[in-house]
Amino acid sequence: MLGLSSIFQSAQEFKTGFLRCKGVMPNKVLFVNPEQGGYAVWYTPPQEVPLYFSTALGVKSGKGKVPAMVWKAGREELSVFALKGHRKPVANTALCHAPFFNVYTDGKVCMGTVRIAIGRETRLEDFMTLWENYFWNSYFSHLMGEFNPVTENIVQLWQKQVDTDRVFPCQLLKPNRYTVKNLFI
Repeated sequence: MLGLSSIFQSAQEFKTGFLRCKGVMPNKVLFVNPEQGGYAVWYTPPQEVPLYFSTALGVKSGKGKVPAMVWKAGREELSVFALKGHRKPVANTALCHAPFFNVYTDGKVCMGTVRIAIGRETRLEDFMTLWENYFWNSYFSHLMGEFNPVTENIVQLWQKQVDTDRVFPCQLLKPNRYTVKNLFI
Protein backbone atom coordinates (compact mmCIF):
# COMPACT_ATOMS: atom_id res chain seq x y z
CA MET A 1 0.00 0.00 0.00
CA LEU A 2 2.91 2.34 0.73
CA GLY A 3 4.16 1.94 -2.84
CA LEU A 4 0.80 2.92 -4.30
CA SER A 5 0.63 5.93 -1.99
CA SER A 6 4.10 7.04 -3.13
CA ILE A 7 3.14 6.69 -6.79
CA PHE A 8 -0.02 8.73 -6.22
CA GLN A 9 1.89 11.47 -4.39
CA SER A 10 4.51 11.62 -7.17
CA ALA A 11 1.76 11.88 -9.78
CA GLN A 12 0.15 14.71 -7.82
CA GLU A 13 3.45 16.58 -7.53
CA PHE A 14 4.05 16.19 -11.27
CA LYS A 15 0.59 17.59 -11.98
CA THR A 16 1.12 20.55 -9.68
CA GLY A 17 4.55 21.39 -11.08
CA PHE A 18 6.78 21.01 -8.02
CA LEU A 19 10.30 22.06 -9.08
CA ARG A 20 9.27 22.45 -12.71
CA CYS A 21 10.57 25.52 -14.51
CA LYS A 22 8.32 28.34 -15.52
CA GLY A 23 10.21 28.55 -18.80
CA VAL A 24 13.88 28.19 -19.75
CA MET A 25 16.01 26.48 -17.09
CA PRO A 26 17.85 29.16 -15.06
CA ASN A 27 21.61 29.14 -15.67
CA LYS A 28 22.37 28.75 -11.96
CA VAL A 29 20.65 25.33 -11.76
CA LEU A 30 23.04 22.39 -11.46
CA PHE A 31 20.59 19.52 -10.90
CA VAL A 32 16.89 18.92 -10.27
CA ASN A 33 15.15 15.82 -8.96
CA PRO A 34 11.42 16.61 -9.18
CA GLU A 35 10.26 13.20 -7.93
CA GLN A 36 8.66 12.60 -4.54
CA GLY A 37 10.87 14.12 -1.90
CA GLY A 38 12.60 15.95 -4.74
CA TYR A 39 15.33 18.53 -4.44
CA ALA A 40 17.29 21.04 -6.42
CA VAL A 41 20.99 21.93 -6.47
CA TRP A 42 22.04 25.38 -7.63
CA TYR A 43 24.88 27.86 -7.60
CA THR A 44 25.13 31.53 -6.67
CA PRO A 45 28.16 33.66 -7.53
CA PRO A 46 29.97 35.78 -4.96
CA GLN A 47 27.57 38.48 -3.87
CA GLU A 48 26.72 41.06 -1.22
CA VAL A 49 23.84 39.99 1.02
CA PRO A 50 22.13 41.07 4.23
CA LEU A 51 23.61 39.28 7.24
CA TYR A 52 21.83 39.10 10.58
CA PHE A 53 23.66 38.03 13.72
CA SER A 54 22.41 37.30 17.21
CA THR A 55 23.61 40.05 19.55
CA ALA A 56 25.27 37.39 21.73
CA LEU A 57 27.86 36.82 18.97
CA GLY A 58 29.15 40.38 19.11
CA VAL A 59 28.89 40.82 15.34
CA LYS A 60 26.80 43.70 14.04
CA SER A 61 24.21 42.91 11.40
CA GLY A 62 24.63 44.52 8.01
CA LYS A 63 25.58 43.81 4.43
CA GLY A 64 28.52 41.58 3.67
CA LYS A 65 30.22 39.93 0.73
CA VAL A 66 30.00 36.15 0.65
CA PRO A 67 31.77 33.58 -1.51
CA ALA A 68 30.20 31.68 -4.38
CA MET A 69 27.89 29.02 -2.98
CA VAL A 70 26.24 25.75 -3.87
CA TRP A 71 22.79 25.13 -2.42
CA LYS A 72 20.88 21.86 -2.10
CA ALA A 73 17.31 21.96 -0.88
CA GLY A 74 14.19 19.86 -0.61
CA ARG A 75 10.85 21.12 0.69
CA GLU A 76 11.95 20.99 4.34
CA GLU A 77 15.74 20.94 4.41
CA LEU A 78 18.60 23.10 3.17
CA SER A 79 22.33 22.42 2.80
CA VAL A 80 24.88 25.05 1.78
CA PHE A 81 28.50 24.89 0.66
CA ALA A 82 31.10 27.44 -0.40
CA LEU A 83 33.31 27.58 -3.47
CA LYS A 84 36.82 29.03 -3.65
CA GLY A 85 36.40 30.23 -7.22
CA HIS A 86 34.02 32.54 -9.02
CA ARG A 87 32.99 30.27 -11.87
CA LYS A 88 29.91 28.10 -12.11
CA PRO A 89 30.95 24.70 -10.74
CA VAL A 90 30.99 21.40 -12.63
CA ALA A 91 30.42 17.88 -11.27
CA ASN A 92 33.97 17.37 -9.97
CA THR A 93 34.33 20.84 -8.38
CA ALA A 94 35.47 20.54 -4.77
CA LEU A 95 33.21 22.08 -2.15
CA CYS A 96 34.17 23.89 1.04
CA HIS A 97 32.34 24.36 4.30
CA ALA A 98 30.01 27.35 4.17
CA PRO A 99 31.59 30.11 6.30
CA PHE A 100 28.53 30.72 8.44
CA PHE A 101 27.08 29.95 11.83
CA ASN A 102 24.16 27.49 12.10
CA VAL A 103 25.64 25.08 9.51
CA TYR A 104 26.57 21.48 10.35
CA THR A 105 29.77 19.87 9.03
CA ASP A 106 27.72 18.01 6.37
CA GLY A 107 26.32 21.32 5.07
CA LYS A 108 22.83 21.02 6.57
CA VAL A 109 21.49 24.27 7.94
CA CYS A 110 19.86 24.65 11.35
CA MET A 111 16.97 26.95 10.45
CA GLY A 112 16.01 27.52 14.08
CA THR A 113 12.64 29.23 14.32
CA VAL A 114 12.37 30.11 10.62
CA ARG A 115 8.98 28.99 9.38
CA ILE A 116 9.50 27.11 6.12
CA ALA A 117 6.46 27.24 3.82
CA ILE A 118 7.21 25.66 0.47
CA GLY A 119 4.15 24.23 -1.22
CA ARG A 120 3.91 21.11 -3.34
CA GLU A 121 3.24 23.30 -6.37
CA THR A 122 6.28 25.57 -5.99
CA ARG A 123 8.07 26.17 -9.27
CA LEU A 124 11.85 25.89 -9.44
CA GLU A 125 12.60 29.60 -9.74
CA ASP A 126 10.40 30.45 -6.75
CA PHE A 127 11.79 27.50 -4.77
CA MET A 128 15.37 28.75 -5.09
CA THR A 129 14.37 32.32 -4.24
CA LEU A 130 12.42 31.19 -1.17
CA TRP A 131 15.34 29.18 0.20
CA GLU A 132 17.85 31.96 -0.42
CA ASN A 133 15.53 34.43 1.33
CA TYR A 134 14.96 32.07 4.27
CA PHE A 135 18.71 31.66 4.69
CA TRP A 136 19.79 35.30 4.28
CA ASN A 137 16.93 36.69 6.35
CA SER A 138 17.46 34.40 9.33
CA TYR A 139 19.72 35.17 12.28
CA PHE A 140 23.09 33.49 12.57
CA SER A 141 23.36 32.54 16.21
CA HIS A 142 25.72 29.66 16.97
CA LEU A 143 28.30 27.22 15.71
CA MET A 144 27.22 23.62 15.41
CA GLY A 145 29.20 21.87 18.11
CA GLU A 146 32.78 23.07 18.30
CA PHE A 147 33.31 23.13 14.53
CA ASN A 148 34.64 26.38 13.08
CA PRO A 149 34.03 26.34 9.29
CA VAL A 150 36.90 28.72 8.46
CA THR A 151 40.63 28.77 9.23
CA GLU A 152 40.43 31.80 11.53
CA ASN A 153 38.03 32.88 14.25
CA ILE A 154 34.62 33.10 12.56
CA VAL A 155 33.37 35.89 14.82
CA GLN A 156 36.39 38.04 13.99
CA LEU A 157 36.01 37.22 10.30
CA TRP A 158 32.45 38.55 10.17
CA GLN A 159 33.31 41.53 12.38
CA LYS A 160 35.84 42.51 9.69
CA GLN A 161 33.55 41.74 6.72
CA VAL A 162 30.19 43.32 7.60
CA ASP A 163 29.51 46.76 6.14
CA THR A 164 32.80 46.94 4.26
CA ASP A 165 33.73 46.63 0.62
CA ARG A 166 36.05 43.70 1.33
CA VAL A 167 35.74 40.74 -0.99
CA PHE A 168 35.23 37.54 0.96
CA PRO A 169 38.69 36.03 1.72
CA CYS A 170 38.27 32.60 0.07
CA GLN A 171 41.68 31.47 1.32
CA LEU A 172 40.00 31.09 4.74
CA LEU A 173 37.54 28.46 3.50
CA LYS A 174 38.02 24.90 4.73
CA PRO A 175 37.59 22.12 2.18
CA ASN A 176 35.21 19.28 2.98
CA ARG A 177 34.91 15.78 1.54
CA TYR A 178 32.28 16.63 -1.09
CA THR A 179 32.27 17.53 -4.75
CA VAL A 180 29.22 18.87 -6.57
CA LYS A 181 28.35 15.40 -7.94
CA ASN A 182 28.05 14.07 -4.36
CA LEU A 183 25.00 16.31 -3.98
CA PHE A 184 23.11 14.63 -6.82
CA ILE A 185 22.16 11.70 -4.59
